[in-house]
Amino acid sequence: MSVRLADCRPRDAYEAGHLPGAVHFDPETTLSSPTGDPSLGGRHPLPDPYALGAAFAAAGIGPETFVLALDEGTGWAARCWWLLRHLGHDLCGTFDQRAYVGPLTTDEPRVERAAFVPHVRDDDTIEAEEIRARLADPSLVLYDARATERWRGDVEPLDPVAAAFPAREMRISSSRCRKTRRRRPRSQRTAAQA
Repeated sequence: MSVRLADCRPRDAYEAGHLPGAVHFDPETTLSSPTGDPSLGGRHPLPDPYALGAAFAAAGIGPETFVLALDEGTGWAARCWWLLRHLGHDLCGTFDQRAYVGPLTTDEPRVERAAFVPHVRDDDTIEAEEIRARLADPSLVLYDARATERWRGDVEPLDPVAAAFPAREMRISSSRCRKTRRRRPRSQRTAAQA
């Protein structure tokens, strides 16, 4: 088994210094398939599985490669981990690069292309229509992993209007605790939170 470090930070951060041997997967262009209009597919739609598979192959990821995806707590390493698994590659994990204390490099590694064949799973995604149809279903648990302030609708740094997703639970991703908060029923929310 071989190991491939995959830096999932923005390109400028990677170029400023990365772990020796780490390849780069750009969050906006490799791990996402952006559209010109976020209302059509969201801000970071899933990339084409075959284009992503080609990027993984070019990065030297083959069937026996363990991939350690790195970021600085932004969630892009987790996205890379999920995308690898979505394409049938389970040998992967994540690492918060802020915990690393060794030397960094600005050299890009030369890697040999590997044979990565996407085997797209069909049991790990859900369509918006199914979510809407199942909102009253108590067996459906939705997690909103945005910062607490965004979840409550207090601030919205990215969109013109704060939006509340009808999640019954919220996981706080910006802290290391596993605290769960319950969302108030719609009838008990203020107009700003609705």
